[in-house]
Amino acid sequence: MLGLDRRIPLRELPYYLRNAPQLAMVNRLHIARFRFPDLVVHLHIEGAAAMHRMRGRGRPLQPHETEAALSGLGAGYERVCRLLETRCGVDVIRVSAEHQSRDQVAGIVADAVLDRVPEPQEASMEDPGSSTIEVVATATLRTLVGPKRRNAPAD
Repeated sequence: MLGLDRRIPLRELPYYLRNAPQLAMVNRLHIARFRFPDLVVHLHIEGAAAMHRMRGRGRPLQPHETEAALSGLGAGYERVCRLLETRCGVDVIRVSAEHQSRDQVAGIVADAVLDRVPEPQEASMEDPGSSTIEVVATATLRTLVGPKRRNAPAD
């Protein structure tokens, strides 16, 4: 397995370009240095179901939005989740988003996150970031990153 600080050797690059082009790109651009998350929530939906939802929105599809591409993307996310889980000790929660409403999925995700968040403590002036949780959410076409502050318990 590639380490975070290791470049893909040029002789191995064709293999990675065929089998994991995104990994090859991230590695060659030197942007693979990141902290492992405490928790990954993998929202899974089959490519056919995703295409059905996308068509139902009434917007024109992009050329890359195909059942095969979405199925491959889902399989890629699952491979990454397995690696994070088995080799890096990251907790992975898998949620099937196919037959559940947005509110049901949001509830499952919120419960999974809250189960892993320690009870809030009083924020100190010396360490104002002690009650900050970094939230990273990815979707096929966009990424949202931002700090969220937990409210201190009301006395």
